[in-house]
Amino acid sequence: MSTVTSYNLVLAIQGMAKPIELEVPETATAADILASIRERTGRDDLVELAFEDDDEAVDDGDRVVESLRREFRVLHASTRQRVTVILKYEGQRRERIFRPNATIRRVIGWAISEEGFNLEGKPAEFQIKLGDRVLPPDMHVGQAARGACELSAALVHNVKPQG
Repeated sequence: MSTVTSYNLVLAIQGMAKPIELEVPETATAADILASIRERTGRDDLVELAFEDDDEAVDDGDRVVESLRREFRVLHASTRQRVTVILKYEGQRRERIFRPNATIRRVIGWAISEEGFNLEGKPAEFQIKLGDRVLPPDMHVGQAARGACELSAALVHNVKPQG
């Protein structure tokens, strides 16, 4: 008698502020996991799984748990929608389209690079503010945009209090 063991996934969902937990069989494919997510959330618009900061979605037939056992990475469920991130910095404006699974950390990396504002310094020296709120570096663009296809924010220096 063979028994299928289960695996507890923690998933970020586009448009939802908090991740969800989902127990799936270890043999579940990406398509199986998406079906479970749609059932759990009632959102039929969620059609892709991607690992955090990857540029490509996971193939429907991929066994995601096998990948997670080799290396833990955050898994993100999303629509096919992309998010246009518009950043302002000292009177300048830059924009780029990101997948919803991109982290704010990745956006900051782009923003300070030659493709962005071409700034000196390390990503940890900058942060993104949406209104008065600082977006955490591990937050996903799809979570920050809350389902919208555009995210307009400011790139600012990360001010550390001196003691």
